[in-house]
Amino acid sequence: MKEFIIPKAEEGQKVMRFLNRILPNCSNSFLYKMFRKKNITINDKKISGKEVLRQNDTVKIFFSDETFEKFAGRSNETENPYSNINISDIEICYEDEDILICNKPANVLSQKSKPDDISINEKLIAYLLEKNEITLETLRFFKPGVINRLDRNTSGLILFGKTIRGLNYGSELVKSHESNKSYLCLVIGRYDGPKEVTGFLTKDEKNNLVRYSTDETPGSKYMSETVEVLEYREHFTLLKVTLHTGRSHQIRCSLSALGYPILGDVKYGNQEINREYLKKGVKRALLHSSSITINGTEVTCKTPDIFSKVK
Repeated sequence: MKEFIIPKAEEGQKVMRFLNRILPNCSNSFLYKMFRKKNITINDKKISGKEVLRQNDTVKIFFSDETFEKFAGRSNETENPYSNINISDIEICYEDEDILICNKPANVLSQKSKPDDISINEKLIAYLLEKNEITLETLRFFKPGVINRLDRNTSGLILFGKTIRGLNYGSELVKSHESNKSYLCLVIGRYDGPKEVTGFLTKDEKNNLVRYSTDETPGSKYMSETVEVLEYREHFTLLKVTLHTGRSHQIRCSLSALGYPILGDVKYGNQEINREYLKKGVKRALLHSSSITINGTEVTCKTPDIFSKVK
């Protein structure tokens, strides 16, 4: 018999999802059979499979060790794959029981794309392991993760769900756009475009590019953002852009279409000026996720030094 006490991080998930995670090689039909036979219980009571788990619930699985290991499909490997991950560079900007917000550096992935990648997701899991908020055992059943992604070359605030409740809350926050998420960007020229930018974006999946238009076309998606001038410089304008929709490449594409490309942007920018400023240390698009509102609190983070050095 195996017994599991549900921790706070796993509260709110359906029992079937929990069982699918710990017994990935077990079919749902077999699980329902075990429910009927009372070979799987919650708090010693017969279940249907529709139950939602709460903190401190006791899930008992009356399988032999051999049967459990077969359905769990796990090895006896006990090595910590996160032990050698450097977390000294993590800048935590907000943290509560369910949500964490950190300042992701440029040139760091939000989530790994290859098995050997070290993304901000792995760094934050290592951080929680270091704090003893999670263990290798609990990671078998529930893995915390990032909620919103930033491009590798974009720095700034990224949301991370520590618990199922946090993942659900953060996802709804992002979808509803109640987070008032804002970005800083340095654009080429003296911005005198509209304060409210709306239009339609069409994604070219093959080339990973987006096209902006003021008119709706087949397959296009509506976009909206507010643009505020923070500072005029000799050759550039520092802008604050607050998103009302969250489309792929939205800020980069729309500002470029208006005639104000972001400095360093190799997809939508001015390549001649980009090459000139590459020699001065501008190695990426100067776009930074600078603020986000959560639980009524505006969370901000440090802006990379390169933003103040370019005049």
